[in-house]
Amino acid sequence: MNTCPFRDMLARVADRWSMLVLCALAKNGTLRFSALKVRIEDISLRMLAPTLRQLEQDGFLSRTVRPTNPPRVEYALTRFGESLLATVSELVRWAKAKITGACRRRAGTTCPRADSMRKLSRTNNSINLDTIALALGGDNTTVTAFRIAE
Repeated sequence: MNTCPFRDMLARVADRWSMLVLCALAKNGTLRFSALKVRIEDISLRMLAPTLRQLEQDGFLSRTVRPTNPPRVEYALTRFGESLLATVSELVRWAKAKITGACRRRAGTTCPRADSMRKLSRTNNSINLDTIALALGGDNTTVTAFRIAE
């Protein structure tokens, strides 16, 4: 069965970890595997490795092996990856502006994290990469903010 390249691209950028990896690299520049693990809270080593591999295969990041003992492997955004983040920043801006209403409609209550995100958005017109993705919890009453550590 043939797969649609467009569908594959959307699946890559919409998965749980890819955006966090790309934003960590955008915020911090070139990073080693262990530094990425520290900066992306909650990602397991088992998920980080295949996410990096797939992002490299898709051209979003580059992987450089330095000839040291042991080898030093570094990851960096490519221009293609940077272009994606420029586009996604608008989606993040929209989500920050609309999340409180979405929480109220889904749960009938306010969301403290969403309210604090809106305050963050108002204080800084640029996209703050500390909080880049939002996901409603399985019970539709919780908002989880995935954060990139400083």
